[in-house]
Amino acid sequence: MGVSTAPPTPATAAVPQVSQVDRLLCSYTWLSPAFGRYVYSRLIRPGLRAVPPTHGVDVVALARHTVAARRHRRLVILLALLDVLPAVVGAALILGLGGFSAGHLLECLAILAGGTLVYLALIGWHVYATRTRASRLVFAGATGGAEPRDGVPRLADAAEQRLDAYAKANVVVFGGGIPFVGAGELLTRWNVQIDTTRAAKDDKGRPRPLLPVSAEELQKTLSVTVRKAGIDGIRVNNRLFVDGVRTDAVDGLLPDREKPPSPAVARSEIRRAIQHATETARTYLCIEKPAWAGELVVTVFVRAVEYGTDLYVEFYAYVLLPLHPVVAAAEKLPVSPAGRVLHVARWTGPIAWQSLRNAPQTLLMSARWRWYLARRPALQRRDIRKSAVFNYGASGGIRAAVAARHRDRLFAYEDEERAVKSIRKQVLKVVVQYVGDHGIDTSELERQQTQIFRQTINIRDIKGRNIMLGDHNKFFDGLAMGGEDGDDAGRDAEPDDEETP
Repeated sequence: MGVSTAPPTPATAAVPQVSQVDRLLCSYTWLSPAFGRYVYSRLIRPGLRAVPPTHGVDVVALARHTVAARRHRRLVILLALLDVLPAVVGAALILGLGGFSAGHLLECLAILAGGTLVYLALIGWHVYATRTRASRLVFAGATGGAEPRDGVPRLADAAEQRLDAYAKANVVVFGGGIPFVGAGELLTRWNVQIDTTRAAKDDKGRPRPLLPVSAEELQKTLSVTVRKAGIDGIRVNNRLFVDGVRTDAVDGLLPDREKPPSPAVARSEIRRAIQHATETARTYLCIEKPAWAGELVVTVFVRAVEYGTDLYVEFYAYVLLPLHPVVAAAEKLPVSPAGRVLHVARWTGPIAWQSLRNAPQTLLMSARWRWYLARRPALQRRDIRKSAVFNYGASGGIRAAVAARHRDRLFAYEDEERAVKSIRKQVLKVVVQYVGDHGIDTSELERQQTQIFRQTINIRDIKGRNIMLGDHNKFFDGLAMGGEDGDDAGRDAEPDDEETP
């Protein structure tokens, strides 16, 4: 992927509001080669499958830092090879031509010692550069510094436009049985059934006239009301969810079978999938409530559907937990010049030895990974030509991949439960009001509402810091190497335990 040195994004462009999550994710691309490869395969070289929702993450900034960190590591590897190989070859030639005399041994030792010093200096510079970049990204948020998009080269214009389109997507093409890909963990789900033929009674006990109901009208009313509910930071929009094997059923979603599906479709298609939903394409009202500077994201999916003489309302609540502790490692890096120098002095030796020891395996693995990414579109196009059905659906999700598996703060429990209950209250309030305004008896609906309010939201467990500190499982447990997408997950890469550059 080429880069350009064009000026920063103009102020008129739609740039997402920067959150601490953006800074932490961008910083982690500098600290973890494994995470950088994962982001690269998802955003820069995604193949022909769809990209899952980003849930507020600035994918342009993340992609820019991923490419910049990748170029830095490639430079380090190149310089290391130019240093180590000549030193080893030179020492071998001296011994081979001159024998094992004392003078020749001293010359060999001098050459190897010089090469070692240069190699250590190179790794020390690498450690200092990556740690400094990561810590500055994180602490710029507290000091009002530069935004993550600044300070790194822009990508090619086509790549920037494609990433901007991801951020504005109104359609989700999912690859598995659950349409809400990348939304995190399911908290609760329910649905209510309303018999639209049961008329309410007026003050004199006579049946009220029944007015026709519309799923599209109810969903629009829900959208308007929730937006005006006064919940800070809430994001509300309709989004079309399409099965990855039936993308051709939606007009404009797949103009070319040998290219990825479009991230956006016409608004008419969004409305059509409300009133005329199918087994493979349905529109949900998506309600996102971010908290904790974007680290905690509660997403509610609501859909109204007419079925015979009944009206149903579906409700699903998911949560993206705060970032895994390893992703926030940059917050613990020293920020003073003296502290950074001591950090480099402490870790240059271990990282240099680890890099040298793992060099053959790392170079082979990287070569295989790059070859797969280069071949993936061609392999997918071959499958498309050979088969009548191809799954274009997205799997996983960057934000979901870096979420913690457990809550380590009681406040997270409270905040996500409060968000779900507030949105649930607004949704049920609108449904009851809408049904009542159409002359329908609401007694059965109110009984169902009471049962829903009594439900316990599935928050699962909390791991307090005085009991178990966060989640220390392997970071990329679910991203096994060699999967369908060929992502090389690698292992955890905290600043004090970095992989080979």
